Amino acid sequence: PASNHQFGPLEPQFSDLGLVASEQADFNLKTENGEVSMSLSLSNEKLLLAYKHVLLSRTPTGNDNLDQYVFRQTVGNNTLMTVRPPQAGEYSLALYAGTGTELKNVVNYFVTCDKPRKDGRPFPV
Repeated sequence: PASNHQFGPLEPQFSDLGLVASEQADFNLKTENGEVSMSLSLSNEKLLLAYKHVLLSRTPTGNDNLDQYVFRQTVGNNTLMTVRPPQAGEYSLALYAGTGTELKNVVNYFVTCDKPRKDGRPFPV
């Protein structure tokens, strides 16, 4: 079971950076048709944040680097991420953000994939 310490916004860094999750945000997500999307917005439009994400399988698959199965796009003050896991299983997606070179883990998502997409390919880099 996911505890609040693991999934959802991590405080104080989430709020300190001005990040906002939508009111209906869910941090325990299930894929639909092999993918799932989540978004965050920034309350301060003048703040430029650097982002990094890490997707990990919670079941040992031998494939450690799954970051390319996440498509992340920032438009204005909204950041949208789409996760397309390579196989069925449970995953954790960690988002890191910051204004300088030191990025802090700001939010974690728990993703369950019952059935991966047929093509199962990572997003183009």
